[in-house]
Amino acid sequence: MDHVETSLPDGSAAQATASSLSSLGTLPSPPSYPWLGHVAHLARGALHLTLERWTEQYGPLYRLTLPRTTVVVVSDLALIRQVARARPHTYRRMSSMASLVDEIIGPGVFTAEGERWRRQRKLVTAALGPRNVRAFHAHIARSVERLRARWAAAAERRDAVDVLGDLMLFTADVTTSIAFGLDVNTIERGDHLLRRHLAQVFPAFERRFKLPFPYWRYVRLPSDRALERAVEALRRELAPVIAEARLALASAPRDADESATSFLEALLTAANEEGEPLGDDEVLGNALTVLLAGEDTTASTVAWALHHLSHEPALLDALREELARARQEGALTPERTRELPLLEATLKETLRLRPPAPVLTLEALVATELAGLALPAGTVVWTLPRPAALDPLLFAEPRAFRPTRWLEASEAQEAALMSFGYGPRLCPGRSLALFEAALLVAMVVDHFTLEPTSAADAVQESHRFTMAPEGLALRLARRTRTGDERSTS
Repeated sequence: MDHVETSLPDGSAAQATASSLSSLGTLPSPPSYPWLGHVAHLARGALHLTLERWTEQYGPLYRLTLPRTTVVVVSDLALIRQVARARPHTYRRMSSMASLVDEIIGPGVFTAEGERWRRQRKLVTAALGPRNVRAFHAHIARSVERLRARWAAAAERRDAVDVLGDLMLFTADVTTSIAFGLDVNTIERGDHLLRRHLAQVFPAFERRFKLPFPYWRYVRLPSDRALERAVEALRRELAPVIAEARLALASAPRDADESATSFLEALLTAANEEGEPLGDDEVLGNALTVLLAGEDTTASTVAWALHHLSHEPALLDALREELARARQEGALTPERTRELPLLEATLKETLRLRPPAPVLTLEALVATELAGLALPAGTVVWTLPRPAALDPLLFAEPRAFRPTRWLEASEAQEAALMSFGYGPRLCPGRSLALFEAALLVAMVVDHFTLEPTSAADAVQESHRFTMAPEGLALRLARRTRTGDERSTS
């Protein structure tokens, strides 16, 4: 009799007989089209909103049909955690998405699986560890000050600010500085060659991911050739930077207890248990992953936070009081931002309502079981973290922006917040992203008043590779601070 692997609550594996399990065909499924299945539905509007709407109609476990692929959509928190714990042995990142990433930017920990993942994960986690995050503070603080000056000038002119656009400039500057030690300073100087090339990558991911057939592997259109030229130009620009960093470390090795000046330096210094460093392709792939993953996600999170804060004047006042007390002890550090409960709660509430990655795409590596269902090897599983975070049994008035709910949150509420993943593949850049977001929100709250230019519900959710606000503009006014004038950044 056939057996399938099943994950127990502690993450260990057991065996279940296939005959005792239900087939995928027993799951509810939205209406679909012949041959195309649900592709046409998913191509319209924001992907995550369509999936969440179907969750309300068909429950926390339902089935979709795509060309040559069956997808199981999961929004039940316990099942999402079960799937996450079973990585990387039972589930992997969706292979079609992983191949897209590898095709465009090269191998990195984001797409690595098996032994390659274990090797890279340890090195990348160390490179983004607390010691190096502290050392990256100078990179972030420099760009925070530049953005403050840019927005102060806009406030003087009474111009509305393109919040997300400016934050994308900020995060591009910070991630390029942290990843490669390069100060491109697009906030003050405008466009930069690296930024121009990188700007072609995310649209390519989005476009290719939604297509039912990878035509570009057989026939290249002008847009595909433009992408190839941009990626090749990126590699040409960055290869000498990597070579120069290797040479500098060879001539002046860094002490084991010394912080890295960039993510690139940390990667080049790190070695696995056998003393083997990452190869150039792995270094470049991981550094580009930091650039891409850190740009959209952090910018979107901060933009959503400012959007919600602009409609909460009492909360802004309370945050200013908290920051005024913190300023008396000097600049914010990664450790001190975690000691500001209301600021931390504001970011948590933003991530609860507006997760930057509202859909996580996975794939079963082996035949397995989920909630009594037999999942054949290769079954695609899409997990949706937000429905659990909007559960009225966990959160009173779940769609309301109430950061104070996190000041005395229960374990169940904390468990529902899965913006950075869960289990072995928890995002290694979590600490860096939260510190970056905290410094940005603190700067804005400390120096400006926020005036929305439209109603709260006029700002819409747009899903590209991440979920971002669409139509968000704020008008800022400089505020006069009293007391200690030292910057929070």
